[in-house]
Amino acid sequence: MPPADIGHVVDIGFFMSVQMKRIFVAGLAGFALSVLAGCQQSQAPGNHMTAASDIDQDTLCQVSTWKPINVASQCEAGQKILYRPGDEAGSEQSALFTAANCDLRFSVSATPGGTACIYRPIRSANALATPDDAAS
Repeated sequence: MPPADIGHVVDIGFFMSVQMKRIFVAGLAGFALSVLAGCQQSQAPGNHMTAASDIDQDTLCQVSTWKPINVASQCEAGQKILYRPGDEAGSEQSALFTAANCDLRFSVSATPGGTACIYRPIRSANALATPDDAAS
């Protein structure tokens, strides 16, 4: 074959690779958009999710127990909440309080003296209660 034909084959191969790159980039961009679109969560009716606009920065609810049933009777969703354990409280109670009462989409500040966060009641608060808990 003459050298001109070889050049023609190379040109076609180069054109194909550019076209393939464009298709690949377009496909990758479409995939990225579909992944990002899936990140948005819809809120189901009756869900206790607190929107950022529903946060009450003016009210501080202070509690001394980590138990969700007791906290739910004192605080409202979206309020700043401060857990100040008593002297007899174990070190794990701060973690229990955070897991049971804090909206973990927002910042949580935990120190040996207490834990501060945005309150979000858990759905199973009544399931964790015992008759003795409700009385205290």
